[in-house]
Amino acid sequence: MRQLFSPPRRPYYIDAPAYRRTSAGIRVMHLLCHALNSIGEEAYVYPTETNPTLNTPLVTPEISARHKAAGREPIVIYPEVVPGNPRRAASVVRYVLNRAGLLGGDSVYADTELVFGFGRNALPEGADPQNILFLPPIDTAIFNNLANPFDTRRKGSLLYPGRHQAALAQYPQLAAEATLITYSWPESHEALAELLRRSEVVYCFESTAIATEAALCGCPAVILPSPLFNGVALSEAEIGRNGIALNDSPDEIAFARRTVGQMWDAYQASEARFWSQLDHFVASTQAMPVSDVAAHPAEAPAAAEARQLYTLWRKRQTLQEIDAQLLAERMVLQWSSRPGIHLLMAVHPGEESLLADTLDSLAAQLYPEWLLTVVTALPKPPEADEIPRLQWLALRDAAHIDYVIDEMAATSPGLWLARIAPGLTLEPHALQVVADYINLHPEWLLIYTDEDTREADGSFSEPLFKPDFNLDLLRAQAYFGSFVVAARNAFLACGRYGSHVGAENYDLTLRILDHGGEAAIGHVDQLLAHLPRSSSRAMQPEAERCALVDHLARRGLDAEVRDGLLFGTRHIEYRWPDAPKVSIIIPTRDRGEYLQPLLDSLHERTRYPNYEVIIVDNDSRDPDTLRFLAALEHHPDWHDRARVVACPGEFRWSASANTGAEAACGDYLLLLDNDTHVVQDNWLDRLMGIAQRPEVAIVAPRLSYPESGKTQQGCWFLGMYGTVGNPWDNQLELADPGYMGRALCEQNVQAASGSALLIRRRVLTQLGGFDTTDFPLYHGALDFCLRATGAGHKIVWTPHATLVHYGGVSMQARQRKPEGRLTDQVAVLRASETLLDRWLPRLARDPAYNRNLSLADAFKPEHVAPIDWDPHFHDRPRILAVPVPGGAGEYRLRAPLRLISQAGLAQTMICEQPKAGMMRILLPTEVARAEPDVLILHQPLDDSQSDAIENYARHLPRVRRILTIDDLLTELPRKHPSYKQGYKDGRQRLRKNLSLLHRAVVSTRPLADLCAEMIDDVRIMPNCLEWAVWGDAQPPRLPRHKPRVGWAGAQQHLGDLELIYPVVEALADEVDWIFMGMCPDALKPFVHESHDFERDFTAYPKALARLDLDLAIAPLEIHAFNEAKSNLRLLEYGAMGWPVICTDIHPYQNAPVTRLPNEPEKWIKAIREQLAEPQALREAGLALQRWVHDGFILENHVASWFAAYGP
Repeated sequence: MRQLFSPPRRPYYIDAPAYRRTSAGIRVMHLLCHALNSIGEEAYVYPTETNPTLNTPLVTPEISARHKAAGREPIVIYPEVVPGNPRRAASVVRYVLNRAGLLGGDSVYADTELVFGFGRNALPEGADPQNILFLPPIDTAIFNNLANPFDTRRKGSLLYPGRHQAALAQYPQLAAEATLITYSWPESHEALAELLRRSEVVYCFESTAIATEAALCGCPAVILPSPLFNGVALSEAEIGRNGIALNDSPDEIAFARRTVGQMWDAYQASEARFWSQLDHFVASTQAMPVSDVAAHPAEAPAAAEARQLYTLWRKRQTLQEIDAQLLAERMVLQWSSRPGIHLLMAVHPGEESLLADTLDSLAAQLYPEWLLTVVTALPKPPEADEIPRLQWLALRDAAHIDYVIDEMAATSPGLWLARIAPGLTLEPHALQVVADYINLHPEWLLIYTDEDTREADGSFSEPLFKPDFNLDLLRAQAYFGSFVVAARNAFLACGRYGSHVGAENYDLTLRILDHGGEAAIGHVDQLLAHLPRSSSRAMQPEAERCALVDHLARRGLDAEVRDGLLFGTRHIEYRWPDAPKVSIIIPTRDRGEYLQPLLDSLHERTRYPNYEVIIVDNDSRDPDTLRFLAALEHHPDWHDRARVVACPGEFRWSASANTGAEAACGDYLLLLDNDTHVVQDNWLDRLMGIAQRPEVAIVAPRLSYPESGKTQQGCWFLGMYGTVGNPWDNQLELADPGYMGRALCEQNVQAASGSALLIRRRVLTQLGGFDTTDFPLYHGALDFCLRATGAGHKIVWTPHATLVHYGGVSMQARQRKPEGRLTDQVAVLRASETLLDRWLPRLARDPAYNRNLSLADAFKPEHVAPIDWDPHFHDRPRILAVPVPGGAGEYRLRAPLRLISQAGLAQTMICEQPKAGMMRILLPTEVARAEPDVLILHQPLDDSQSDAIENYARHLPRVRRILTIDDLLTELPRKHPSYKQGYKDGRQRLRKNLSLLHRAVVSTRPLADLCAEMIDDVRIMPNCLEWAVWGDAQPPRLPRHKPRVGWAGAQQHLGDLELIYPVVEALADEVDWIFMGMCPDALKPFVHESHDFERDFTAYPKALARLDLDLAIAPLEIHAFNEAKSNLRLLEYGAMGWPVICTDIHPYQNAPVTRLPNEPEKWIKAIREQLAEPQALREAGLALQRWVHDGFILENHVASWFAAYGP
């Protein structure tokens, strides 16, 4: 309604980067400002470089002041690459142009932000699906194929690497043959369009505007695999992907060539739709509330993401019935004792409420064998007598609290002790788990667990997923945390809690370590304890330092304990009476421009007195380098200290390292890349201080980049990214602490970079040197590290010795030519495969990491594929499944496995998609870490899934591999939305995959017939409904003026619904048509109600029930795909008690429904006749409901599903 006195319109301030014609995303932000102004709104961009042809005025202080004075609060629009709310705006619109977080910025947004997506595929999960603003950024007056004289005689290919510059190394032949498009060339849109109109194909590596520009110019585009591309064209829902291939398969390329001419019409239509979308954008944004920015300080984006991921992890890690059942079973059947656990707590004034929290959590414990002793100067409250297992000792003088706790522990009736702080709360199964491990590991004398922080609102944050026992990390920080349980006999043997007030648990840990050795320390990698944010107990670094000094003295180590790089951490300078010779081995081929500065820095900045340098020359040919090497031994700085040894032939890292070791005279060997640089005088002193400890075989320094100064080589963690990972590479500043402060602490690792590696010569000799056969070029250092730690030696990584490393200059030189790149790629693949063959069990379980942390996203909680069982116990079969998203995954895997677990038949684990529309393909290391008995894959056909199956078969032969199918993916109908992405060689792909699997589990007989010739073991398990989900979903039976007739289904049923277009139109005046999910435009004028499809499966049954139908329909086209479908649609309708008219087709046989041929007249007649007999209609619905209840309720078939999916 128009208003005479309407409120003033609010202006738009757009945070756009400087205008750049080569960036479609930046152009979109500037065009948005231009478009808003063109429709009469008031829009500005923050000061930056603009395009003078666009109406994009700049925000000035004067404009901002004028708006503020008029009470016109601006609406600030950020693209997704801008993190947080840097403008401190009270109304924020987030315009997501690409996948959230992919190119920087946040991956989650504040609840107060209004989120719009550039396209449906860019819209983050949970955002309003109506909030699409597809602003076409391409000028079709320039990019078109109209009257193109070169269209029939195109020549040559183009390559646009964009942000994926590694593509030039990945595709050397393509890079050599194609014309390269860069950010600066061609120099104009007109020149680029001219190039595209002449070319046969353009290759790119992400969903980029260049692909669309190419298609508009008649040039097919091929998007090749890269980390920047998830297989989905960002704007496919808006303009399709005609002319664009999503990979380089023959089918995809043929599709792109066949459809390239159709992009023009699709793009023109999107331009027409934009203006209505812009109207919706304006209406939604002008209605935004004004938030109190000061009252709600913005949460740091990284913190918001971490909190969200951890919340999701906790949701998937709640204690299940089977977990409690197995804990109880082991207690009864396997335990040798039921150890008493005595908790001791000092309580000071002001901590009463914290004590109450602890008592509440103890009251919920499954394990009853515990006692809490409270020692305090506070009077005993009357209610304390009513609390079982609480002992209250009220002292006159608080000065005696620590003494009394020590005495109570010494005389404890419990065999295990834990000194805890007020407010510490435990998971309900925490003490039961601790007792479980006490029985499993009788050699353990001290146990620590994972923990987090409990916020004031009861939520949990900042999880500490700790490594297993790590001597050097323990010396650097008291990482065992707030819940440490010790055996009473060890407590007494080691001198009780000691005198280091505030560091009692840390001191006791070190003394038990010295008493019982590392094998006496156990880590339970479950998150069992929560420390309150409101705790008043502060860290006591000085007390911890004194405890550490005592420990080093007991070990007979001469050392100085200094403050570490982070508050509460320590750095130890070990002192030794002598300085053994170190042989610094530097392999090189040419590269004198790096080698000479390295040697200069070695000479100038190395204080350690006893070292030599061995240059391993690998056929250098550069005259300057040859002259430098020839003169080196005679140079006064290097006389009698440097030698050059030859290692001719093709470069092999392991051979070069072994050659240098054979020529060396030192007791210690330091392998050093030729592009490193020394920047600390005491770097080698610090490395040698650690290396001379008898248990240490290898020491690695921190490496940093010269340009950014960021950490390059930090700790290596096994299993990460498939083999081994360096998660801090170019991610952390040198002062950044990293997860748990570990980037600034010395610690034990299982492997380290060969770019700078100090090795005890004796260990290298004992282990036979580096493996020149299996790891000649890559992973030689990693293999040696694994052999060394496997032999019981320690590797220490230290951030206190830092070298600058340029990073792979020799490799880059080698890879400048295509043959060099190809050789290296083959070498990496072979080495990685051999590494998995030899070391997979070790790679899967790095004691320096934690099984609850992701191997794909370092130091983030593994919320996608959390290990839902404790690998240390194997009481039931373990089933790991990877379902597809949506209802198919629910019916075939999630629901059956959920009930199998509830029945106690097996422990089950689901790998969920990281984001909507994405699937995680598990790495062999991820599967091996979970240690399942069975791995179930859901209808895998694409290349990456097929490759994964091959890897599972090769590296995990003992895991039973099962495939489940519920659609005939080899015969997708033409009108199916995935038809263009389907595989014409689907049968061949399926046959190949099944040849590597043990069993196929299908939903229908036609699918079984398809698989029978490909695999011996085929099981048919029809889809069923889980009654726990469907049982209470009842239609409301509301009054109505017309009969309600309807349909429900997802977006892949266009061909099926086209069958009933005449039916819907003919009956539009006689019935109310009700649709949920897909509702084609042609039907909308005749449909009374159209509801969005409910994607949350827990809410889906009730959403379906709310349709409140009198009659449901289920049309299906007659073709092979539908003939192989299940009767799921009838089951869902039947659960509601609705009668059904459906197509007479195989999946709907034997059900009490009305089956008809796909002839509209017969459907119209049948609907009228049945609606005319309402009593008979209700009875037909009840008959179908009974049929569903009698044969298709999942709870009645759990044993059969377990027989199909079990080992």
